Amino acid sequence: MARITNRAPGARAFWVRGDAAPRLLQPGESAELDLLDAEDPLVAAWAASGEIVVEAPPDASRRDLRRRRPAAGREA
Repeated sequence: MARITNRAPGARAFWVRGDAAPRLLQPGESAELDLLDAEDPLVAAWAASGEIVVEAPPDASRRDLRRRRPAAGREA
């Protein structure tokens, strides 16, 4: 699983595990994708040229550590 952001001027297609057709990312769009081939040379070339950004997906188990304001009429 990877978080991919398309920074290219055009759309980019990615083969995703379990999908019958490639997933199209429009310019500026980000998505968490389970790529069919994580070592795809085309994805590596796009990343090396800066056309896409490949990152680890955000950790869902991390909670928001910012302090939340108490509801009206309640103490902190």
